[in-house]
Amino acid sequence: MSDPEDIIPQAEHDSVRSHWVNEARSRFALIPQTCTKDVHRLVDKELEAMVHAIATMQSLRHTASPVSKLPPEVLARIFVCCAVLERPRVEITATRRFHPGWITVTYVCRYWREAALQEPTLWWDISDEFGLHWMNELLARSKAVPVSLTQATDEVGDTSAVSQHIHHIRHLSVILFRDTRFSSVSRGVICALAKPAPMLESLRVSSRMSGYNPFMLPDDLFSHTTRLRRLQLEQCQLPLCQPVSPVLLNLTHLEITADTTKLIWGPSSSMDRELVVHSHRRFFSVLKQMVKLKILDLRLCLPHHRLLRRVFSDDYILSYPDLTCLRIKDRSVESHIFLRLLTVPSLSSLELECSNGPIGFDPSRQLMVDGALIHFTPSYLSAPFQTLSIQIWPLWSRYFKVAAWRSPSFPLPEGLPPDFSLLFHRPDSDQPFNFNLSLDLADDVCNRLFFTEVRTVYLEFDAETERDLTVQSLCNVFRKYGHVECVHVIGAVGLPLLDALVRPLDGDLLHKDNVLFPSLNTLAFDSVDFENRKIGTRNTDQDDTVYYTLLESCFRIRDRLGGHPRPKLAFTKCRASYNFEKQVTAIADVDWTYQF
Repeated sequence: MSDPEDIIPQAEHDSVRSHWVNEARSRFALIPQTCTKDVHRLVDKELEAMVHAIATMQSLRHTASPVSKLPPEVLARIFVCCAVLERPRVEITATRRFHPGWITVTYVCRYWREAALQEPTLWWDISDEFGLHWMNELLARSKAVPVSLTQATDEVGDTSAVSQHIHHIRHLSVILFRDTRFSSVSRGVICALAKPAPMLESLRVSSRMSGYNPFMLPDDLFSHTTRLRRLQLEQCQLPLCQPVSPVLLNLTHLEITADTTKLIWGPSSSMDRELVVHSHRRFFSVLKQMVKLKILDLRLCLPHHRLLRRVFSDDYILSYPDLTCLRIKDRSVESHIFLRLLTVPSLSSLELECSNGPIGFDPSRQLMVDGALIHFTPSYLSAPFQTLSIQIWPLWSRYFKVAAWRSPSFPLPEGLPPDFSLLFHRPDSDQPFNFNLSLDLADDVCNRLFFTEVRTVYLEFDAETERDLTVQSLCNVFRKYGHVECVHVIGAVGLPLLDALVRPLDGDLLHKDNVLFPSLNTLAFDSVDFENRKIGTRNTDQDDTVYYTLLESCFRIRDRLGGHPRPKLAFTKCRASYNFEKQVTAIADVDWTYQF
């Protein structure tokens, strides 16, 4: 005998279905059967009404859900988490396609939509990439909470809402377009700064206009931005009126990108030279007074080497007691001279991008290292580092970078800032890039730091590395790191490294103190093509067989020497044959994250 609880729901279901079937038939009976065309038209109207009724019923159903009974404050907190994970964006291909992201939660029901609309913290990230109407709507929804506003298009329209809400904008980014000085949007945003902006902490102004001279920002731009601490200018002239604005003197983060043509090639006439010298003098006079800076980024801002003596006096010194990060992009001659003018006792990160300079080549190699490392205090450099990263990309990027962390980190957390970093970049040189000399330069840097306690090493090189890198160079650089437990290889360099692991450091005799990385317990490969597949070549297993042979030799030698653990292997996003995977799994503990 069936359970009554199983019968009643089915009976209710049959009753409801019969009700709506009978209702449909009664409605159909009211339709005049005069003409087939009229019948179809009237039935379509009935169906349209039914669809609306179904939508209403679905909305009522959502209202009865326990989730719909959550207080608006709880819903708002959930929506804030969704907004962090899924930001609205515009995808531009052949057409512009809008992806609403987290905003889809407002489509569920009216209650959810109202809860979202009444929570201003959901609408803090505002951009005109979705159109001016949407930007103005978001400003209205944000009410009085601090917001971030990005103007990145040259759309013409009404920007009065920006002026009305300038008092609660915390981060502002403006791009100036076209030769008409700036578009309607840019003009509205810049003019809005004439009003008090007590919450503004970060301002970025980028000029995309054509022309020789940078865009002149208004002298009173910082009159009402007392909390401004971060300023980024691209192709814009910093207001240098006297007396210097207290806002500029209180900046902690300054990034300036100047006109590339003028500063690389130098002024072409005596009049240009006088103007450039005067402009540089004023700029570096103001820069000297910004003693609260913690981050300084100058790109093509240094005076041409022919004008250096006229811009900088013999006793000119830039002293920044709190500066931790310095980035310079310029010619190597100007960069080297400018470094000698700095006093930065708290520096932990230095990045040099030098164009048309002999980075990695004698005799300037030692000069650049000396000029860079002199700004790191002995006490800072002598504190032990436990994680070391060396990146060398000679083929395309043409740079090398040395970074270090105080703590051992494997895997390296994404976005974790290093405790020390030094980057040299030489993007536009027509000189050949000597990889091994660049590796020697990295070694010069490492010799100045306290790296004897390093536990983790990251090596990231490009595809040309295996052709140019020698085993001896690797041994020379890393032989002093006897405590290394983990080596993480990213990209190329796999074969030279494995070859170095099976060779004695000195002479021909292998023993436990004469091998590279004697304490190695983890060898990780990331984005390594073991098959070495190239377009237009036949795929074979020859190359990953070489890798396997070296791995097997490494394990066999360490087992024979004793006291050397058999390293664990880890592979992430690597390309290898099935036979290679099978062989490697048989000789070691392997962690396969995922393969191509």
